[in-house]
Amino acid sequence: MAHLTKSDDIKGVEFAGVGRIGGGYLGVGGQRSGDGLSLDLQFAADKTLTARKGPTPVFTRASSATFVGSDGLVQTAATNTPRFDHTSAGVCRGLLIEESRTNLSLQSENFASTSWVKQGGSISSVANIEPDGSANSELFSEDGANSTHRTFQSFTGVSGTSYTLSVFLKFAGRDQIFLENRSIGTNPFVVFNIQNGTIGFVSSGLTAAIQAYPNGWYRCSITGTATLAGGNYLIGGYSGGSQSYTGLNGPAFYLYGAQVEAGSFATSYIPTVASSVVRSADVCSITGGGFTSFYNSTEGTLLAQTQKTSTNSNSFIYHASDVSFNNAIDNRYNSATAVQALMNVSNVSQLTGMNSVTVTAGSSVKQSFAYKLNDCAYSVNGASPILDTLALIPTVSQMTIGNAFGGNFHLNGTIAAIRYYRTRLPNAKLVTLTT
Repeated sequence: MAHLTKSDDIKGVEFAGVGRIGGGYLGVGGQRSGDGLSLDLQFAADKTLTARKGPTPVFTRASSATFVGSDGLVQTAATNTPRFDHTSAGVCRGLLIEESRTNLSLQSENFASTSWVKQGGSISSVANIEPDGSANSELFSEDGANSTHRTFQSFTGVSGTSYTLSVFLKFAGRDQIFLENRSIGTNPFVVFNIQNGTIGFVSSGLTAAIQAYPNGWYRCSITGTATLAGGNYLIGGYSGGSQSYTGLNGPAFYLYGAQVEAGSFATSYIPTVASSVVRSADVCSITGGGFTSFYNSTEGTLLAQTQKTSTNSNSFIYHASDVSFNNAIDNRYNSATAVQALMNVSNVSQLTGMNSVTVTAGSSVKQSFAYKLNDCAYSVNGASPILDTLALIPTVSQMTIGNAFGGNFHLNGTIAAIRYYRTRLPNAKLVTLTT
């Protein structure tokens, strides 16, 4: 391969194991001279917090937490250890940032325990690979009676609060399984097909999701707002349009990882035994001398690539601030399908046209935001930049990543990469870097 000098235009040149320089920023270790790259965090490519350039963020989480590893299996990260989450196919999505959640379900992996009531069947431990790679699974076997075939557990909640119920399921003879939350209305439930990974009947007032995992497993979840202070969480077979039918008199479905959490979407699995368990929030930041070492107060460009797997709004990707919302530079999700760039000075927005750009829910999103006095631009996924003037630039002293200052407004998703340039990059470059 020919040697390139510092003055050579290397845009578009491709190196084995490095990626395309200039045509996208993930997996790229540097940029051409003059771009002013001063912070380069490649979470998905490197699976580490260590920056390729600039300061390494500080990360805390006051509990252990689970994530999906490169083998597609559920793994556990220790306290204060970052999680680099993967798809079920083993593709790294980046640094996982979640808010704190509590699993109210007891004995989340021991369905044979007395915490779970069984009707029309029994539960036993059999040889089968679980979502975490363990060798044995809990198997629900139906009896042959014409009745309901299910297991359930009660939980205590708060009326008016949204709850999400989830469980990992695998086919063992019964393809249709229902989940039901009896704290919501009159027996609302959702039917899932755990052979083909589809959702069937959904009761009014509920939303549902299903996600494939290795070895034939699916994580199924339902969400709705409680109208009672508590109720039963039911998991059972479904056949012929009914929860009551003549049973198989044999194996029906495998179970793993039951979770009941207050919130409008399912978060990473939280194992429990005899009591509920809290998973603490992920908090990531660059402060003090680390921040001032890469930041330019007069102009700059911020880039981020993220994937939001939740439905909450006001989810921060980064938040450069004076430890308030009054003076800040933000990039966030308005919702699962909209992103925005913000800049506040003395609690007054300095931007007018960058407050809602539509994106596809659950997709990978690349954003670039460049600022300079009277000269701002914002490009999302390679689109022509939205332009705006800028009379004032806020004075900021730190950056939080995946949340706002104080550990609030969590992304509840993954960050593949964040970059900062000490210059206001040209509009064409913003488009190139987000394509």
